Amino acid sequence: MQCGPVAVLTDGSDLPSAAALAAVRRQRGREVPGSTPYGESLQEVQEYLACTNHVLYCNQICINKEVWDSLDPAYQAAVEQAASEAVAYVRPLLGEVDKYHKQKLEESGMKLIEYDPAFYESVLALDGVQALYEAIDNDQSHGLGTLLVRELNG
Repeated sequence: MQCGPVAVLTDGSDLPSAAALAAVRRQRGREVPGSTPYGESLQEVQEYLACTNHVLYCNQICINKEVWDSLDPAYQAAVEQAASEAVAYVRPLLGEVDKYHKQKLEESGMKLIEYDPAFYESVLALDGVQALYEAIDNDQSHGLGTLLVRELNG
């Protein structure tokens, strides 16, 4: 997100809330769902919101591999089934939540910048981007990035 100009009238009637100004400091450059800038009233101090097609919401359950391997296979299957059912239930709801909040942001005067899916595909296809993703995946996350992308693409 880029911070846009703030209109301030001399009588102070259009001063943004302190919470909104603090939110700009926290959110600038972060990828967040539509509910975050709306909930923090960023539309009071920011004119534009770039929708960058990052992960909408990322909720996870982390279990130590040693602990996971020690679980009875029936418990492993139960956890995997519960996670799959939760994703199937929550994914469409989160999409609706995001759509609702983006609409509210637009109604408040914020301009949302949306990119064509072909733009993302062309950026992701760049050799430099592929090399960067591979380096991050190998050097920092030990393959977790590849696993997350595979799971998200279902």
